[in-house]
Amino acid sequence: MKTTYKGIQKSLAHPKALALFKGDFFWDSRDQLAPFGAMEGYQSLKAYLLWRETAPKAAPLEFVTDWMSKKRKLNLAQYGPQLLNRKKLETQIADRRFRDELEILSTDSFLLAACLAPLVLEGELPRNLWPYLQTAIDRLMLWNELQPEFGPECSQQIMYLYQIKQELQPIFSAQ
Repeated sequence: MKTTYKGIQKSLAHPKALALFKGDFFWDSRDQLAPFGAMEGYQSLKAYLLWRETAPKAAPLEFVTDWMSKKRKLNLAQYGPQLLNRKKLETQIADRRFRDELEILSTDSFLLAACLAPLVLEGELPRNLWPYLQTAIDRLMLWNELQPEFGPECSQQIMYLYQIKQELQPIFSAQ
């Protein structure tokens, strides 16, 4: 059965995700600062839905690994807390040759949505996705903090990311 995808919808969400994510912004497909509102989030969730049709029993990490390799040529083995170095991010942002909006904002937005997709649609956030999700959230928050010229937009996205991080705490603290 082919899935018609029109953006994130509460009607498609798993009850666990509905219980976790209370903010209206999370479910707003038109809010460019929300996880599934920008193009990266929209494409990641749609790709996950389509992938699940062909791989109903596969581990979500397989999707995330393949998706990030295709979208950003990102090897997940190289994606971790070492990317949260403030000085390195400041240097990258200051370097006009480095395309930080693509290499950081877009990459982390794709990864954020790809990691959240199994939780939103299936009610599960596999433990092996936690480090990638946490790094994506933290690096997006740091990148936004280092973007004073974007002002209110960055402040709003930091608030969204902080709320998502807080709402995920029950999962991350479960042992």
